[in-house]
Amino acid sequence: MKIAELFAKDPCRRIEPIIRAGERDPEVLGHELEEYVVTEEIDRYLRDILGQFIESRPGRRPDGVCAWVSGWFGSGKSHFLKFLGAILADLPLKLPSGGAVGATSYLCRKWNLPFEAHLGELKTRVVFVNLLGYVSGETPGLSQIVYRGLMAESGYADEPWVAEMERVLSRRGLYERFREEVEARAGIPWEEARTQPFVAAPSMAQALVAIDPDMWPSVEEAERHIDRQGQITINPNWLAERLKEEAQSIDPETGRLVVLLDEVGLYIGDQQDRYLELKAIAENLARADIYGKVWLVVTSQEAPELKIQAVVARREELEWLRDRFPLKFALTPENIETVVRERLLKKTEEGKATVRTAATGAIGALSLGATITGTRRNREIFEPPEPDSLVETYPFLPYQVRLTTEILGQLRGRDAGAEGLTGRERAILAVAQSALCGSGLAGSEVGPLVTFEHLFDAIVGDTRAVPSAHEAEIRELAALGSRDGVSVQAVAKALYLLQRIPEWVPATAENLAALLYPGLDAKGEDVLTGVRAALAELVERHYVGERDGVFRFLLPTERTFEEDVERARRNLTAAQRRRLGLEVLRELLADLTKHRFRGGTRVLDVRLKVDGEVLNPRGHLTLIVRSPLAAETEDDEIERTRSPGARDTVWWLSEPSAELVSLVDRILAMEAVLGRPEAGGPEGAEFRREREREKETLRHTTLPSRLREALAQGALIAVGARRNPRPEDWERSLRAALEERAEEVFFEFPAGAGSVRDEDVGRILSWRGGALPECYRALGVVEDGSIREDSPLLSRVLAELKRRAEVHEPLRGPDLAEHFDRPPYGWDERVVRLALASLLRHGAIEVRTPQGTFRSPTDPAAVRALTNRPAFKEASFHPAQVLTDEQRREARDLVAEWFGAIRETPEEIDEALRRRLAEAERKAGRLATRLADFRLGGAEVLRALAARAREVLELATPTSRLLTVLEGTTRGEMGTALSLLARVEEWEARGGFEQADEIRTFLAAAAGIDPGSAERLQAMLGSDDLPAAWPGLYQAYQAALAAYEVSYREAHTEVADRVGAFVKGLEEHPEGGDVHEDIARLSALGCSEEEPGVRAAPFRCPACRRSLPDLQRDLLVAGELRSQILRRMQAARVGGRTEGGRLEPFQAKATLTRAEEIAPLTAGLEAYAEEALKDGPIEVEITARPEGEGG
Repeated sequence: MKIAELFAKDPCRRIEPIIRAGERDPEVLGHELEEYVVTEEIDRYLRDILGQFIESRPGRRPDGVCAWVSGWFGSGKSHFLKFLGAILADLPLKLPSGGAVGATSYLCRKWNLPFEAHLGELKTRVVFVNLLGYVSGETPGLSQIVYRGLMAESGYADEPWVAEMERVLSRRGLYERFREEVEARAGIPWEEARTQPFVAAPSMAQALVAIDPDMWPSVEEAERHIDRQGQITINPNWLAERLKEEAQSIDPETGRLVVLLDEVGLYIGDQQDRYLELKAIAENLARADIYGKVWLVVTSQEAPELKIQAVVARREELEWLRDRFPLKFALTPENIETVVRERLLKKTEEGKATVRTAATGAIGALSLGATITGTRRNREIFEPPEPDSLVETYPFLPYQVRLTTEILGQLRGRDAGAEGLTGRERAILAVAQSALCGSGLAGSEVGPLVTFEHLFDAIVGDTRAVPSAHEAEIRELAALGSRDGVSVQAVAKALYLLQRIPEWVPATAENLAALLYPGLDAKGEDVLTGVRAALAELVERHYVGERDGVFRFLLPTERTFEEDVERARRNLTAAQRRRLGLEVLRELLADLTKHRFRGGTRVLDVRLKVDGEVLNPRGHLTLIVRSPLAAETEDDEIERTRSPGARDTVWWLSEPSAELVSLVDRILAMEAVLGRPEAGGPEGAEFRREREREKETLRHTTLPSRLREALAQGALIAVGARRNPRPEDWERSLRAALEERAEEVFFEFPAGAGSVRDEDVGRILSWRGGALPECYRALGVVEDGSIREDSPLLSRVLAELKRRAEVHEPLRGPDLAEHFDRPPYGWDERVVRLALASLLRHGAIEVRTPQGTFRSPTDPAAVRALTNRPAFKEASFHPAQVLTDEQRREARDLVAEWFGAIRETPEEIDEALRRRLAEAERKAGRLATRLADFRLGGAEVLRALAARAREVLELATPTSRLLTVLEGTTRGEMGTALSLLARVEEWEARGGFEQADEIRTFLAAAAGIDPGSAERLQAMLGSDDLPAAWPGLYQAYQAALAAYEVSYREAHTEVADRVGAFVKGLEEHPEGGDVHEDIARLSALGCSEEEPGVRAAPFRCPACRRSLPDLQRDLLVAGELRSQILRRMQAARVGGRTEGGRLEPFQAKATLTRAEEIAPLTAGLEAYAEEALKDGPIEVEITARPEGEGG
C-alpha cells in the first residue's frame, strides 16, 4: 500500500497557502471553513468570546469588548479570525458539496456551539483589516487604517475625506445623483475619479451645487466645503464616534459592529506611538455610550504583555494596554499539530491498520534509532514512539511537527529580514505537505519516514525563512557525497534546523541520527555511524564546530578563525601544553593538598606530585597523580616495586586521553590567535569578545570538568595493592586511602588527638579547679581535679624535653612543634603548647625567654610564651631544675626572714614554706575582705598575696615551689606583701578598724570642715600601707576634729543668742498684734544646750542634732522670719488718712545700738510703702547721724 493511499483525503491536494481573514467569496470561504479544525482549545476560546458577545444584547453587559488573540506563526490566528467573523456576521458560505448556507447556523450546528439563537437576536456587521500591508513606518495611523477598512467594506473611497463625503451624501439620498453629475462633468467613472480626488475636485464642486443648491448655492461655496473635508483629522476619539454611528445605522438597539485586525503585532512592532493609538482606540470603545455596540478583536504573534516588554519608553503607560484587552486567547502550538493531523494526516481505517501493523513490527528499531535524548523542554513528546501514536502522525514521527513549528518560528525571528515578516510564509501545514509530497514519499510503499532533510527542503521551497547565503552553502555540500551511507549534506540540513532550538534539543550526533532516521525498518546504529562520520568531515573542513558533544554551523568569520586556530595548534610546544595542564590540575586538585585526619581532628598537609611536577612540597603524606595529560604509563612497576615500601604514599593513575590533549591544544591555539591584532577578522570586536568568552569557558569550565571526569576513571595504588573505585567515588576513595596511610604513619597521634583552639591553651595556667575546655578531658591531661603528668600526651612531651636536654638538642618552641608534627605524632602546634602549659602549671618545666627564666604559671612572660605564637617561637622549654646547695641556703634564709622558721634540708624548708604560706593565704584573704568592707587601702595587695601563695602551694614539687619563691619578682612582691600582712594584723589588734570607722563617720557627719583636710584624710585612708600611714592619719584626724569643734560651738552659740534676742524684742514691741504663732516658730530655731559636746559620734549637738551647715542655714532663716513678723506688726499701724483721703505720712525715729535694731524701722517703712503705693508714687527720705549731733 502506497503512503498516499493511507489518508482520508488526498495529501497532495491544493491547500490554500495563505488564510486571508477578510475573504468574502462564499466558495473560497466555504471551502476554508469546511476544513477548519476546531480543537479543544479553540472550542473553549470560541465559547468564551461568543458567550461574551451575546451578553451585549440589550439589558446585558459583557466583561469586555476588546479581545487579543496570540499564537505562534502557523497556529491558525487568521483562520480563527475568519471563523469568528463568519459566524458573527452570518456570512454566506458555498460548501464543497455545492450547498449554500449561512455561516451562523451551519457552523454552530457543525461544532455544537449553543449560540445560534442568541446570535440571531443581534444584527452584526464585520470589518476585516489585514495590517500586513502597513508594517513599514511610512503608513497612516491605525485610526485611519481602520476607517479606510470600514469605508472599503461599505464600497466607499479609500481617501478618508472622500469616503466621509460619500457616506454623508448616501444618508441624505443624494449619493447616486452626485456620482452621475461627477461622471458627466469629468468624463470618467466615479470609481476612477475618486482615486484622484484633487484632480476631480472642480467636477465634484459643480456636482454638489447641482444636487443641492440650497446647501451649496455656488461653486465657490462647494469648493470651500471640499477644502474643509480635505482637512479632516482622524483620531481614536473621532473613529469611535464613526464606528458607533455605523453600528446604530444597522439597528439603534441590536446593531453591532465588529472590527477584526489581523497581525496587529507585526504592525505595531516596537513603535510606542502605535501602541498608544491602539490603547486609545480600545479605551474609546469602552466608553459607556459605545460599550457593547462596537467590538475590537486583534491577532498577534505575542500576547500584549510580551509586546509591552519590548518597549522601554513610557512603560508604565503601556502597561495599561493589557487592561484594555480583558479577553485574551493564546493559540498554542498543539493546535498546529492537531490541524496537521486532521487536515493532512488523517487516515482511513485501512490506512490505520496498515500503519499499525508496520509500526508494531518495527517498534524496537524505532525506539533505538528515532528517539531524541537530552531534551530540555516538553519531554513528554519525545518519548519513544508507540504504534498508536505513529498511526496518527505517519510518515512523520510524533515530535517532528512540533519541532518544525519551533524551528520555523526561530528562523523567522532571528534570520528573516523585514520581508520575512510580511506574511508570505506558508503555514506549517503547507511545509508538512511539501515534505510529504515534494519529496516523493507519498508515492512510496509504506515504510519510509519524513526526515529533517525533507523538512529542510520543504522550508526552503515554501518559505523565505532560510537566508539565500545559507541555502547556497548547504547546497554546495552535495559535492561531499556520503559517509558510511549517510549524506553529508543531509546531516548539514538537519543540523542547520536543529541548532535553531538549543533550548529544546541539543544538536548531538545521536539526535541528528534520530532526525535522519529514514524508515521503519532502518538500523539506527548504522545511521548513527554515518552521521558521526559526516560530522567529522564537516568539522574537519570547518563548516561545523563542536563543543561538549553539541554541534553547530560556523559562520564565515568563525570558519576563518578555526583555520587560524588549526595552524596555531601545529606550532605548539610540549612545554606550553605542560604549563597549562599543570595550571588546571593545580586548581583541580588543590583540596587534596589538605587531609582532614580523623574527621578533621587534625588537618594534615599532603605533598602533591602531578605528572612528575611537585605542586605542593609540604606534608608527611604523599599523593602522586598521573593525569590524563601524561604520556608515560608504569602501572606494573609502581604496584610491584615502589608502592609496597612507601607506607606514606598513595598513587592515583589515570589513562591518557587524546581528547583532553586536543582540548588543551585548542585553548592554547585560541590564546595564540586571539593575541594577534587581526584576530576576529571582519566581524570586529564583537566576534573577538565571543571567542574570548569561548576560550575562557573552555579554560575555566570545560577543561576542568573533563579532566575531573577523566581522573574519576583512574586507579588507586597503595602499599602494593591496586583498586579501581567507581568514578563517582574516586575522591572519597582517595581520602580513605590517605586516612589509612595517616593512621599507619602517625601511630602516636591518639595521644594528641584533640581539637584545641588558641584560647584553650592558656586556661590551665590560671586554673583553680572547676571546669576546663573539653579538649583537656579528651587529651587526658586533667583527671579528678589534678594534672596527670603520666598521661600519654604529657609523659611523651616531658620525655622528649628531658631527652633533648640531655643531648643538648634545641628546646625552642618551633623545634618542639616541628618534632611533634612529624611522624609518628602528627600533633597540632596548639596541642603541643597546651601540653607545655599543663607541665608548667604542674611545676614540671620552666620557661626561658629573652626576659629571663620563669617557673610561675601566672607570670605574664610565661603566659605570653605559651599563648602567643610569635612569643612561642622565641621561647624555650626546659625540664624543672634540681635545687642546688646555694639555692637551698638562699631558700633557708628567705623562709627564716619571712616566717622566723629556721630549717636545713630542702624538705624541711619546703614544709615550713607550705605551712606558713597556707596560713598567710588564709589571713591575707580575711584581712583583704575586711579592708574592702571598710573601704580602706591595701585590700588588693593582700588579695594578690593570697593568689600568689595559692599558686606556689599548687606547684607539684618542693623544688618547683622553692625555686619559684626565689625568683626575683616573686621574692620581692611576696616579701613586701607578707610584711604588710604582719603590720595589718598588729594594727587590727590595736583597734585600727574601729578607729578607721570613727574617722569615716566623722568625715560623713562633719560637713563644712576645711575641704583640704577632708581630702587628705580620705587619701590616707586609701593608702596601700595603712599601718605605716596611721600615726600621721590619726594626728590629722584629731586636728580636724578640734577645728570642727570650735566652728560648731561658735555657730551654735550665735544661733541661740540671735534667736533669743529676736524673740525678746518682738515680745516687747508695742504693736504686738496676733503674731504669737510666728514668734513660737522663731523661738524653735534656738537651742537650750549651752555646751554641746561634738568630739564623738554623731559629732552634733545632742539637743538639736543639727550639723554645722544646718546651723548656718537656720541663722539666716531666723533673720528672715523676724523681718516677716515685724512687717505684719507695722502693717497694723498703717491706715490713718486725712480728710482728703490721703494716707498719713510715715514717721519713725530711734536710737540704734546694734545693726539688727534697724529691722523694725525698715519693716514699718515696707508696710507703709505697700499701702501707699496703691495710690501712686511716694517720696522717701532717710537720714541717719551719730547721736548728739542734732538736726
